[in-house]
Amino acid sequence: MLHEGQDFADDQNADPDKLEIEANDFAEEILIGKKRLQVVLAQAPKSKASVRSIARELEIHPGIVVGMLQHHRVLDFRFMNDLKVKLEFMQP
Repeated sequence: MLHEGQDFADDQNADPDKLEIEANDFAEEILIGKKRLQVVLAQAPKSKASVRSIARELEIHPGIVVGMLQHHRVLDFRFMNDLKVKLEFMQP
């Protein structure tokens, strides 16, 4: 696994460091693949139906597609967040 044994959190308000950039690249490659991601970004899907269609084709959750589109600034961070699943972690 990439960066195994290292703890860090994604701080969206900070500039990404080397580890964050590597983690993002790794996730994109594992979840979609760089070439397929470039095709998705070029399509710039703007509707929930098109995001769901892409997610079905890629066999991933629509929220992942939304997150990647937002990360790459193809989709505004205010849009389609209802396609994401919010996770709440309980304290041990």
